[in-house]
Amino acid sequence: MSGVLDRMAESGWILKNVKDDRRVLNIRLTDKALSFRDKIINDTEELNQEILSMFSMEERLLLIRMLKDLRK
Repeated sequence: MSGVLDRMAESGWILKNVKDDRRVLNIRLTDKALSFRDKIINDTEELNQEILSMFSMEERLLLIRMLKDLRK
């Protein structure tokens, strides 16, 4: 895991902060990562809306019910 975090820090995705106890590592997303996260969320929302627009209201309700059943 530390190798992945090191590479993410080197690439500018996260900031690592080690306190007195080296077993504890505080990690924060950088502005670069937050921007990318926001873009992914927006793109996903747009894609979901595009896909849902192909279904009738009845089909959407059925899909929602089926997804809720899968989550149980």
